[in-house]
Amino acid sequence: MEFITISLPVAPFQSNLYLKTSHRNNNSSHRLNTVRTKQRHVLACCKSCRRQSRRSLLRDLFKISTLSCLSQLLPLQDSLKHLFRDDASASTRQLQFDKEKHGTIRTSSGLEYFDMKVGQGPFPQVNDLLVVRYTSRLQGLNGWKLESSEDHEVDGFSEPLSILYNEDNKKRFVPGFWEALSTMRPGGKRRAIVPPNIAYHSVNEEPRPISWDARRRLLSVLNTNRNKTIVFDIELQRILSYGSRGKEPDSS
Repeated sequence: MEFITISLPVAPFQSNLYLKTSHRNNNSSHRLNTVRTKQRHVLACCKSCRRQSRRSLLRDLFKISTLSCLSQLLPLQDSLKHLFRDDASASTRQLQFDKEKHGTIRTSSGLEYFDMKVGQGPFPQVNDLLVVRYTSRLQGLNGWKLESSEDHEVDGFSEPLSILYNEDNKKRFVPGFWEALSTMRPGGKRRAIVPPNIAYHSVNEEPRPISWDARRRLLSVLNTNRNKTIVFDIELQRILSYGSRGKEPDSS
């Protein structure tokens, strides 16, 4: 009996098997990469959602806290309004009391004044040098202080205001202030209620506010419809007589 030897093509079969296996591996790797990409995308979306949630939560908390603070401030604002009205009425009552106590003089210009202390000596005359201390207040803002000669410091000491009493200098001053000063005697103290028509019309009129806060307060009155009446407390400390001594100025 004869045996026949048959050679089978093994190598091609193995090669095809390798190719098919390699192709399967590539497909599996591609699917795995796709799955991982989707997972990363999902994780990124989750993180973004968490960040947006935190931001939304913080934004809502900020709104709630702001509303809570405002609700607490509203009663305080109302109480401050009552306080300011009480201060204004108290200031007005005190001024009225002082006017009745000392006796008020009213001039044709509308200026009202009374003397808390009557000075002695002559009235100011042309070219006299007047040494004055003063304090100004805004009657329409609860009597808030506007300016004072005590605020003018030189080498750490407050300096009084020196005024040359003549017509040229008169144009630089608040008309009501000048009118009140013109009938004072040395050593006298006077409170002058200056109505808007003879009060400040600009921040550059004398006695001019020096500090920025005082100028800002005055501007807030000049630029609005608030009461522009000014209350001056004036003290004529002394008169340095450089001018001629004539008749006393008209007090009307």
